[in-house]
Amino acid sequence: ELEFYIRLLPGGVMSEYLSVRAALGDVLTVTSPDGDFALAENGLRPRWFIAGGTGLSPLLSMLRRMAEWGDPQPTRLFFGVTRYEEVFAQEELAALTSALPDFRADIVVWHPDPAWSGAVGTPVDLAAAEAAVLGGESGELPDFYVCGPPPMVDAAYAALTAVGVPVDQIHAERFSAVT
Repeated sequence: ELEFYIRLLPGGVMSEYLSVRAALGDVLTVTSPDGDFALAENGLRPRWFIAGGTGLSPLLSMLRRMAEWGDPQPTRLFFGVTRYEEVFAQEELAALTSALPDFRADIVVWHPDPAWSGAVGTPVDLAAAEAAVLGGESGELPDFYVCGPPPMVDAAYAALTAVGVPVDQIHAERFSAVT
């Protein structure tokens, strides 16, 4: 079973196909990812995840694996979108809250409408601010798993290392354009 999270973008090759030409019964050729973005063995150190938009997809896979294995680490997810209307996977996040013993998901909206009452900004900003507090309190900083657009991933490395997270505790996957 395959699960896809696809953001429809004006002029996007796949977006155009899905929104205009796709029909029931079409055959698609799908290849698996070529990278090695996966959970690293870290003992019981906390794991924090930072997702930008559809970068949530591989992180959900990792979180589901942690739930399946019964991993006990404290776990956080910082999930960022540009506008609240772009939030997705609410049921999946609720299921993880029930399945993982010490899991919390924070949704961050970059450009909120007046009705939004949650966190504002980027998931990187929120995660780095909370890591700075955590590092000051206990000295033990979590491992970070980051997936999203390249500028967000670059910002995560800069912000996290600035608050003392060792670079070998940051694992990342950047989006890449497929033509």
